[in-house]
Amino acid sequence: RGKEMVAACEESEVASYITAVKVLEYVVTMAGAVAERKDDALVASCIISCLEERTNEEDDGVVSCLARSSMHWDLIRLAKVIIGRNSEREKVEEMHLFTASFDVRGMQVLLEKLTIITAVLEMEGQPSSSEDIQQIRLAFAEGLMRAFVAENAAKRFASKHTSIVSVEGVYAADLGKVSREKQELVVQNMLDF
Repeated sequence: RGKEMVAACEESEVASYITAVKVLEYVVTMAGAVAERKDDALVASCIISCLEERTNEEDDGVVSCLARSSMHWDLIRLAKVIIGRNSEREKVEEMHLFTASFDVRGMQVLLEKLTIITAVLEMEGQPSSSEDIQQIRLAFAEGLMRAFVAENAAKRFASKHTSIVSVEGVYAADLGKVSREKQELVVQNMLDF
C-alpha cells in the first residue's frame, strides 16, 4: 500500500514540493528492504538520507533534515540494529574483510543526531547515561571503526589495481610523445614543484 502511495505521489510531482512524501518513500523502501531481507546498505542509505541535514532550496541558510525530530530516535535505533547485524554476519561467516553498511559520512550523521538527542534529554532533565544510549554509543563506535576499516580497504584495493606510471625522464619537449596519463602526471609534478 505504501508503494502505491509513493508511486501516485511521484506521478503527480508532489514529492518535489512536500518533504513528507520523500520521507514516506524512504520509509517504504526501508520497510521493503527489511521485509525482503535485502542488503542492509540500502536501509542504511535511507536512514542517512532522512537524518542528514541540508540547506533548503530557497538558499536562505535554513538547515533541516527530511525526517521530523520525532522519527530521529527510531532511525537511530534501527541504525544500531544494522550495525549489530554487520557484526553478527561477520561472526557467522567468519569473514576476514569487514563489512560496513554505513560509510564514514553516514556515521558522522548518526553521531551528530545522537549528540543532539542526548543534549535534548539532558535539557529535559533526563539522564543521558541510560543503558540504551550507552549501547547505541558502543554500537556507533564499532560502526565508525568498521567504516574506517572498510574505507581504508577500498583505498588499498584501488591502489593495488591502478597502473603505476613513471614520469622520470619525460621532459616538457617530449610531452607529445607520451600517453595522456603520463602527460597529466608530468604536469601535476610541475605544478607541485
